[in-house]
Amino acid sequence: MERASESALRLGFVGELELREFAAMWAFYRRGVPGLREVLARRRFGAPATGSDLETMCVQVFRRGGIREPERQYPVVDADGEVVAIADFGFPPKLFIVETDGLETHGKTREQQQYDLNRQNRICDAGHTLRRFTYSDVTQRPRYVCRETERGLLAAQIAFPTPPILRRAS
Repeated sequence: MERASESALRLGFVGELELREFAAMWAFYRRGVPGLREVLARRRFGAPATGSDLETMCVQVFRRGGIREPERQYPVVDADGEVVAIADFGFPPKLFIVETDGLETHGKTREQQQYDLNRQNRICDAGHTLRRFTYSDVTQRPRYVCRETERGLLAAQIAFPTPPILRRAS
């Protein structure tokens, strides 16, 4: 149900408000609508749709593995304020992102490989730690995805610790 609703949102077949209104209006009359209500209850209101079905599956892996809900379609900004990439997932305030590499957009022609590597360099130059996962990782190795995500979050914390709150002397 979640994959179908994210796909409908991503492709523009329906808006989030329309989907929520449908779920509320038909909650007791149609089979499947209670499942949709559960999906929408987990979804942060106003969150962008995932960029692919693989991203939706990755969100589900995070959820099952106890990883906090990431920001979707997260802008990576460099020191000059320029957006160098829109990452699949960000975990602010930590400078850590996750990218999923499906065959649809990362089929690895020479041009795609060149683009991905240049983009990754710019993401790293902007100070972000990142982890990349393939379709096989997400679908066949969910524990690996969660473990590496936790390691990435820890590495980002060590590299760029959140500054302590400064208190004024009274």
